[in-house]
Amino acid sequence: MQALGWQVASAHCLLSFASPQAALRQFAGTPCALEGTASGELQAPFTDIGAQCFSLTAEHKLLYHAGAVFATNFVPVLQALANQLWQDSGVPEPIAAQLKATLLKNAVDNILALGPAGALTGPAARGDTALVDRQGAAVTRWNATAGDAYKALSQLAATLAGNSFQNDTPTARQDIERSDLRTK
Repeated sequence: MQALGWQVASAHCLLSFASPQAALRQFAGTPCALEGTASGELQAPFTDIGAQCFSLTAEHKLLYHAGAVFATNFVPVLQALANQLWQDSGVPEPIAAQLKATLLKNAVDNILALGPAGALTGPAARGDTALVDRQGAAVTRWNATAGDAYKALSQLAATLAGNSFQNDTPTARQDIERSDLRTK
């Protein structure tokens, strides 16, 4: 379109749109990345409906959206895995529901108060690689994909905590260090 002389722009508002009614109620204050040659034209109308607008270049759009996926879309996936693990390990449903509510709320409260590194707990944060390996093997036997996720997330958690695993690869370690997790 730009080749034809058109001005183009897009708005990328980060808000969980699981329910349109809830999204309408939650929209005020929503960060909205504006991209394109005519992005300045979008600033006023989006600000008028309550958005917090900022510029985003096309080259960063995929990472911007991936950040949103990590921040929100994976939380339900991880909660579903936790629920299934508790169910399969025999935790009574009312206690599993209490665990989910308490652990999720406390984790979010701690992240908001202390930042991701300060809120991190568990064996990877403590550098307990033996326990991480045993739990990872158990999860892999239960579900191979979940086991892969457990191992990858444990490596990220260890890096965030300033620990390292003996079995992580230099490439994975370099990728994680390059992402500079500890300063986020």
